[in-house]
Amino acid sequence: MAKISRRIPFFNRILSRLISTYGVLIVTAVSAVSVFQSYLGLPSVMGGLGDTVADLYQNFLGITSILVVAWLITFSLKKYFSFKLQVPKFPNLVIITVGIAVIISPIGLGGSIGQIVFNFFAQVLGDFLTVILFLVGTVYFIDHAYKWALIPAILKSVGVKKTTVKPSAKSANKKSKTEPPVASAKIEHANNLSFNSGIHADNAMIKRGALNADMLPSLACLHKAEDDFGLDSEIDLSDQLQACCASFDVGIHVRSRNLGPMVVTYFFDTDAGLKLSKIKSILPDIAVKMGFAENALRLNTAGSSAQGGLGIEVPRESRASLTLGGMMPEVDRHTKNMNIPICIGISSLGETVVRDLTSFPHLMVAGSTGSGKSVALNSLIVSILGLRPPSQTQLVLIDPKAVEFSIYEGLPNLLAEVISDTSKAADCLSSLCDVMDSRYEILKENNVRNIQEYQSLSQRGKLKMPFIVVVIDELGDLMMEGGKDIENSVGRLAQKARAAGIHLVLATQRPTADIIKGLIKTNVPARLAFRVSSRVDSEVILGEKGAESLLGKGDALLSDVESTELVRIQAPFISMNEIKAVCDQLR
Repeated sequence: MAKISRRIPFFNRILSRLISTYGVLIVTAVSAVSVFQSYLGLPSVMGGLGDTVADLYQNFLGITSILVVAWLITFSLKKYFSFKLQVPKFPNLVIITVGIAVIISPIGLGGSIGQIVFNFFAQVLGDFLTVILFLVGTVYFIDHAYKWALIPAILKSVGVKKTTVKPSAKSANKKSKTEPPVASAKIEHANNLSFNSGIHADNAMIKRGALNADMLPSLACLHKAEDDFGLDSEIDLSDQLQACCASFDVGIHVRSRNLGPMVVTYFFDTDAGLKLSKIKSILPDIAVKMGFAENALRLNTAGSSAQGGLGIEVPRESRASLTLGGMMPEVDRHTKNMNIPICIGISSLGETVVRDLTSFPHLMVAGSTGSGKSVALNSLIVSILGLRPPSQTQLVLIDPKAVEFSIYEGLPNLLAEVISDTSKAADCLSSLCDVMDSRYEILKENNVRNIQEYQSLSQRGKLKMPFIVVVIDELGDLMMEGGKDIENSVGRLAQKARAAGIHLVLATQRPTADIIKGLIKTNVPARLAFRVSSRVDSEVILGEKGAESLLGKGDALLSDVESTELVRIQAPFISMNEIKAVCDQLR
């Protein structure tokens, strides 16, 4: 008896796992056999169980029980057999089933549930209005569940236009405390998302022969600025810097200097026992004494491979002209082993900063108006277009302002059209979540953990799985209009999409705590901060102050997984004419 009793938990675990894994399939089979044998008058194959289940369905739901069984069948086919079927969510099924049961209750086919609901509403509205009310509501929810967009099309045909009212900050905050904001993307689907014709819609994999594997533009059209970063043109402020520090009883000894695009870094040694916190505290006073703005000087603790140690960054008298075209020859030497190379800029020490986006794996970009954020996004996009063909990297561009990314429309590198409408953006992000799930199924079938391992397999007979880079400009505005739908989709992608080859570049003018929060903050570790309006915004985006004192026009701080210290960089400039010249070659 003791041996048998010890084995019982093992069988319980087996039974519970069987029910949790295949429970829906079992319920589907029992329901389908019971209901169909009852309606078709077939001999009973399940005995008393089948008769009981069929009676329950007929008594409670009437003829609408067929809808429930049909939903269970389609759900099981999609879940267990990977059929590509559109299955409405369970709450929609309940509403539609009850609605139809109420509509057909007057003729006795709606079951007890339909009859009860019909009698309740009929006492208030009468029979005719009750049927009309539930008929309109049922049609609406069917349209919503299957994304047919019939209701918006009918309203548009009769001249009713959809209006969107932007709530004030006070009303938005008040609403967020009482109920979650409702996005129009989940209600109306008048504009369905369509992928590039060469892309499979369910998993964003490239159809055979659809895209040219070597379609790269010539970057000779990019302007190359001539600036040798020579120290001869800059006045040596070493003695003045040492004297100013000495006046505050801080002893430093400048031993070398390094010229970058926007600042000169003076490397120094300190007296024994001198704390860094004391140097930081007097930097504003030293800046004013040297004739600069109060926040113009910055302590560089990252050092460099050549100089090492501590440095004080002093603004140059005239900033260097840095362009993407001038950087590309150097960038090519860094990108051979990178999956998605992005050109970020030149560091304050004159070093080229090129990163693989897959190592981040997502990037948050923040900066106020005039800081150079939009130019940096365009440089990042063009560097991807110029270094990786459409067969390797696909782009999704979401631009609520409708003016920044419109120049890229029609490129084979785009997974979908440039998106500027909030409802389309919500649909797109939701579709990308579905693509992510489909790709995970493919990775599971091939016994690999991520897209890199899948690409290393023999590609004979396999479809190409390109990387997908999602660039969202003005995330704050998008989340204000789209609400929880946008936030939840972005959070899911940030959390899970890395292994599926989907990477995010999120940009915002308002790096506030109500925008950068939750899963977005946790799963987007790489930050590129241009000049922001306050110290609080700098602490939200970087975790420390510093971004509020940048010089603007491309001056930025980079925080990534490869370095524990912030790296100050100058982002390259690219004009709209140069972007157009690159895009014209790809169209």
